[in-house]
Amino acid sequence: MHLRDLAFQHIFSRLFVYNILWEDSEVDEQFLDLDETSTVLGISGAGCRIAGHLSAHPRSIDAVDINPHHLALAALKTAAAQRLRSYDLFMTCSAAALIPSTSR
Repeated sequence: MHLRDLAFQHIFSRLFVYNILWEDSEVDEQFLDLDETSTVLGISGAGCRIAGHLSAHPRSIDAVDINPHHLALAALKTAAAQRLRSYDLFMTCSAAALIPSTSR
C-alpha cells in the first residue's frame, strides 16, 4: 500500500467524507454557466454527471473519486457519450438498459 493511501486511511478513517452526490448535469450547467472556456472538477460517482457535462463542451473535465471503479465507469460513459451516434444507443449500452421498463 502506498504512503498516500495509508495517510488517507488514517485521516479519513473516522470522518464522513461526503454524503450526497448530485447527478444532474443540466442543473450544474445552468447554475455554473458552463461553456467552452470552463474547467470542470467533479466527483465521479457513477459517471452520469461527468458524461453529461460533455454537452457544454468545456475546455476540460477532471473527475475524482475514492473508488477507482467509479472512475472507470465514468471513463466508459464519457467515451460512449463522445462516440455513440444516438442517445438511444447510449442508453442501451448504459446501466439504464438494466432497469425494467413496461414500454419495452
